[in-house]
Amino acid sequence: MDLIKNMKLDIISVISGIIIGVILGVASYLAYTSIFHESSSEFYLFASLALIVSPLAGSMISALLAKKNKPAALLITGSVILFTLIVLSILSYLVLPLFFYESVQLPDTSRTGAHMPSGLNYPIPGAGTGTLIAEDNYSNVVVLSDYDHSPYASTVYLINKSGNKVLWRQSFNDDVIAAAIDRGTLNLFHDKIGYYINTENGEFVKTIVRLDNYWQLYTSSNKTYVQTTFETSVLNADGSVDSHQQMYMNITALGYFICGSEGRIMK
Repeated sequence: MDLIKNMKLDIISVISGIIIGVILGVASYLAYTSIFHESSSEFYLFASLALIVSPLAGSMISALLAKKNKPAALLITGSVILFTLIVLSILSYLVLPLFFYESVQLPDTSRTGAHMPSGLNYPIPGAGTGTLIAEDNYSNVVVLSDYDHSPYASTVYLINKSGNKVLWRQSFNDDVIAAAIDRGTLNLFHDKIGYYINTENGEFVKTIVRLDNYWQLYTSSNKTYVQTTFETSVLNADGSVDSHQQMYMNITALGYFICGSEGRIMK
């Protein structure tokens, strides 16, 4: 009978430690997102609080409350807390972003040819006139598409503003192209593949890990939609972290131009 009581008491101590540890880890994450607005400089501090300090704190509480098998209570509690917080992190960074984005329905996709707004025409040195899809202080991003031949093979140009020089170009087999610029980095998507280019020099931006939720075109109830927002989290080559960065995309697709920030097709 005493053995059963001790087992129940140890289980209660383990559960108590787990609950306290998970609450501490979640509180650390909420403080990082809500108070510090996911600041890159604070990422490792709060990651340590969530994934190291919280399991240790919960384990120590379980060990202190346990009457017997203190090492086992400490090990089990810490493992469960760490596993739970890792699962929650995966949900936050990988799973939930897949369900939260904005999109625009495309008109009749059987229509052929270009329907681009003339106000976005931009001359490309030595190539012709394309459509300005994004820009920042350094460069313009222009798409030149062959709308005389389906599926509208296209080339994207990154053109330096000061010297009107082409810094980078990339050709694709159709015109379904999305672009957004954030802090000097061009985020370009085609066929769900991302290209990340420095808008100042045209070089690829080096990263260690990059996560995003961009689907581009998709079909629902026999209607075609294009995603106009995306979220990305990045571990950069210098060790800095950008968490849950959200952006509006400008898109060319099937002869149309979609303005992400306004959520509509521009004509």
